[in-house]
Amino acid sequence: PSAGLAPPPAFGQVEAGLYRSGEPIEASFAFVAGLGLRSALCLSAGPPAPAVAALFAVNGVHLRHAGLRLSLAQTDRQGTDFDY
Repeated sequence: PSAGLAPPPAFGQVEAGLYRSGEPIEASFAFVAGLGLRSALCLSAGPPAPAVAALFAVNGVHLRHAGLRLSLAQTDRQGTDFDY
């Protein structure tokens, strides 16, 4: 991507060709399009915003939505391993 383009929230490169970020916002669409992605994995509980899904579709990016749910419940082991 070119300098001056806005990356999505929490963007970072994990390794060559592998990135992670929050859901792109409209201001970061040009940055994301410039990455040359082939696929994207959305981990959020809800589906990606329609504009984000369209961004990936227009750029030929295979979008997979995992729909993970956040659980803050303490496990039994955490209760015994850590002093809360």
